[in-house]
Amino acid sequence: MPAISETILDFTSFHVGYCSGPLAMTQRGAPWRIGRFPAGIAVLRHPVRGTILFDTGYGKLFGEATAPFPERIYRWLTPVTFDADDSLPKQLQKRGIAQPDLVFLSHLHADHVSGLFDLPVMPPVITSRQAIEKLAAPRFATLQAGCPALIRDKLQSLNLQAVESLPCVSLATYGLEAFGNGYDLLGDQSALVVELPGHGFGQTGLFLPATTQGAIFLVADAIWSLEALRQNRLPPDMTLRRLGDRNAFIETFAKLRAFHLANPQVRIMASHCMEAYPLNSCEKRG
Repeated sequence: MPAISETILDFTSFHVGYCSGPLAMTQRGAPWRIGRFPAGIAVLRHPVRGTILFDTGYGKLFGEATAPFPERIYRWLTPVTFDADDSLPKQLQKRGIAQPDLVFLSHLHADHVSGLFDLPVMPPVITSRQAIEKLAAPRFATLQAGCPALIRDKLQSLNLQAVESLPCVSLATYGLEAFGNGYDLLGDQSALVVELPGHGFGQTGLFLPATTQGAIFLVADAIWSLEALRQNRLPPDMTLRRLGDRNAFIETFAKLRAFHLANPQVRIMASHCMEAYPLNSCEKRG
């Protein structure tokens, strides 16, 4: 797979908290026992653009946002384990990072954005235009979409940049032609934004042609686990309908599976996959 960019990104990944829920709700044929789902993030270090975060995991704001009713339903359905000692800023500090230069949010569900508000200084934040527009929905609608009112209001107060304002690039060079065109996040095609519709609103991922761990495709919640992709096991219909657009999810899942089969050398990382973000080890670094 040729790489247009000559930049090799330093890549680090870890999780910021995790939630618990039935495995059967994420994969057809899985048992009903309770599983743990990490809130995975990635840290990219670029020689010119500095430190970029892909998502931010859980944070203190999640507890505050899900304290009132009906937001409390969120924490009842998916109980969260989050230790302040493992907050995003503290984990970044352990890795010698005082402050990120840019945050890319795959979508605006609380488990992907809450940690953003623990950062000492708010960096520029990029996400999709559809995700930004959906923040204007009524309180119950945004809660149903995975974003409690307090978090929604905090996000609306930011000057969020839409990925669609970035340069548009062809993804065909990377074997991703099925996903259409993408967007050049850092200006040198070292991080390409890929639309991954189906889960939530305006979900996107990042394709990284060259990192210290090889080529990586960060696919957010387009799949729950690499095992599910390997075995071609979608989530049950009730999950697909509750969390987004069922038909779009199925189409995106099929595209990812075809890409994985054709490009097994590319590491696909789903945000809640134990294989990608093992809970007994916070960090995987190249």
